[in-house]
Amino acid sequence: MEKVLQKIEDGLMNSPLFHLSLTNKELFHSNFLAWFGNTYKNEFKVLINELLDPDAWPKGLQEFSIDREYDHFDLCVRELNNGELGNPRIVIENKVKSVPTKEQLVGYSEKDSVKDCNLFILLTMTLMETPEKWRIITYKDLSDKLSKINLPDLYHSELKKDYCDYIANLQSVIEYFDKKNSYYSTADEDKLMKELGIHDICGKRKVQISYYNLVEKLKLSGYNVVNKESDLTNNNSMVGWGFTNSQPLIEVKLKAGNDNIFIQIQGKQYRHAVEYFDEKIGDRIIHISQQTNKKRPVDYKPSEKGLKYLLENYSYIFTSFDGKCQPMNYPSELVNRQFGQTNGYCKYCNGKQIKGKISCFVHQWIEIPQNTTMENLVTLIVSDVNNMIKKRNEAIQKK
Repeated sequence: MEKVLQKIEDGLMNSPLFHLSLTNKELFHSNFLAWFGNTYKNEFKVLINELLDPDAWPKGLQEFSIDREYDHFDLCVRELNNGELGNPRIVIENKVKSVPTKEQLVGYSEKDSVKDCNLFILLTMTLMETPEKWRIITYKDLSDKLSKINLPDLYHSELKKDYCDYIANLQSVIEYFDKKNSYYSTADEDKLMKELGIHDICGKRKVQISYYNLVEKLKLSGYNVVNKESDLTNNNSMVGWGFTNSQPLIEVKLKAGNDNIFIQIQGKQYRHAVEYFDEKIGDRIIHISQQTNKKRPVDYKPSEKGLKYLLENYSYIFTSFDGKCQPMNYPSELVNRQFGQTNGYCKYCNGKQIKGKISCFVHQWIEIPQNTTMENLVTLIVSDVNNMIKKRNEAIQKK
């Protein structure tokens, strides 16, 4: 392990506040900043002006209180008049576990409850382009400016110092993993991330950064990209990301008639998939068993007729379902990797219904090589999208 990374790890492991924060990182930061602002109001004003600019603090805002989770915002500075709290004048969103989208931030700032707000602040580990109303502060900037503010209480000064060291080290270690271009982490890196409680954070950030890069490259290639399934048509594509089963996931979804076709990456798997729909229950999807837990859906699987339908209509995605074939139709760099499962396909039937029809999600996968970089992966996906759309259009024209 690199010496600089070992030094950062030692600094975090020696911080009492870091260990106290492990249960809920974002709430911990909100709690600490609310305590600091409500206890040291003048120092909090100075801090905001130092972080942004000398006139950043809203004019006329003298008496105030800082609320946590007001209308689902992380922190709100609300004006205090004769003991009555007004609407928020400053909103602070802290993002440790993820990177927000522009759409999320715009939605936050358009809420009725913040119509009197003068200042929207995003506190984050990552510099990013923000909507017009928002100002961005990194945790390293917060550490730098907060560390220079003197407090009269010795104990509080020691807490502040520990907090400043902790957030500077936390951002440093997360930036270290952000900059790593490899898709896979080493065993030592996985161990460190789990010890520091940042395994899911780093996974989410890696997939989000890849998501943004993928969307940008697809748009540069001339594709119209949407982010809602209801907007998906034959003339655009939908790109999404998530974090399931402790693994980041990224996917591109395309429309193919009444079905959806996918490129999906999760864990070591590079997947091709089709989601098709049938009457509940039609002859292409068959019932397996009723789950005893009523909160879970009935379990289904594709019938032989359903598998035949997939191979006849989506041979440009699937190879076969005998489990013995060599994979085809994947990017050439992935061929000759471990392929699929013993029965030749995987299925998820989650009980999702649309207009009285139930979905069946069937996929095959190829193992992603160990030496794959994030740039390689995004390039492979864009090339695969090009090929998949070409083949889809050819199949539509033949009908």
